[in-house]
Amino acid sequence: MLTGLLGIVLTVAIATLARRAMQTRRQQEWLLAGESGVRAALLGDKNLEDLGGSVLRFLADYLGVHAGAVYANGPGGLRRVASSGVVEKDVPEAFGPGEGLLGRAVHEGRTLLIGDVPEGYLTIGSALGRGKPRHLVLVPARANRSINAIIELGFMHALPPATLELLDKVSESLGVAVRSANDGTRLQDSSSGRSTCRR
Repeated sequence: MLTGLLGIVLTVAIATLARRAMQTRRQQEWLLAGESGVRAALLGDKNLEDLGGSVLRFLADYLGVHAGAVYANGPGGLRRVASSGVVEKDVPEAFGPGEGLLGRAVHEGRTLLIGDVPEGYLTIGSALGRGKPRHLVLVPARANRSINAIIELGFMHALPPATLELLDKVSESLGVAVRSANDGTRLQDSSSGRSTCRR
């Protein structure tokens, strides 16, 4: 009787451990596929607008993002370079340090998850109507300790921890891509300035 009971307990414990191991493996595979997808979206000689648009399209498909915007560091500070699913007039073109939630995320240098979205903030819009997301996530993207971009995403559903983990993992790739795009633009500007001087 005791041996049979012990066998049942052991069987249940082994099945539970196997199920957890399988879930962990699936989550790791999902994270790796997400990282690869973002890297692929950032590949190529892209300007800031193309980079932001590529990243938003991938994240919308992969994470079920309902609305989003990407702000990138360029001449004049952080400005919006791409948006998706939003009412454009409700999304700022640019923002300064410490200004609103975006400025707070940059100032604190960390991902912010907002569960109670302020009224009129990142309005989702379509031909059928408007609404606000239930959850917002703001992810600073850095390279060499400098914040080069920030991703703002709106979700109608709660975010599982794996989503935040993925966004944190890919933020550096976006930060590096933005820095490279800015370096390329500066290089182009300086070489076109030199060729103008020769004339």
